[in-house]
Amino acid sequence: MRTLGNLRELYVDNILCDWRFDKLFAPLMNQFFEENSIIQRFFFFACNSQLERVSILRGRYVTMGPVTAMIEFPQWALMRFVRRSPRLKWFRSELTEENKQILSREKP
Repeated sequence: MRTLGNLRELYVDNILCDWRFDKLFAPLMNQFFEENSIIQRFFFFACNSQLERVSILRGRYVTMGPVTAMIEFPQWALMRFVRRSPRLKWFRSELTEENKQILSREKP
């Protein structure tokens, strides 16, 4: 994704992030979805600086560990993405109304 510096729009509705079979990447991925993780990154962090329009409806990921489950992207992760995307003008996701209002006050 580091080569996607000119990417302006991204539509990944119904995305399912599943890294269980990637031996190098998998150990890091749960940390992307843990709010208090040492890794303070967020999804699409390598290409977010130029993104203006993003749709990520019904985004889910597969948890690692003894029990695997498909979980919706957490609200805090969606909000972190919006807050750290400086050019973002349009964002479609499963954010709650309350979180949409918070973000609209922060980024009118």
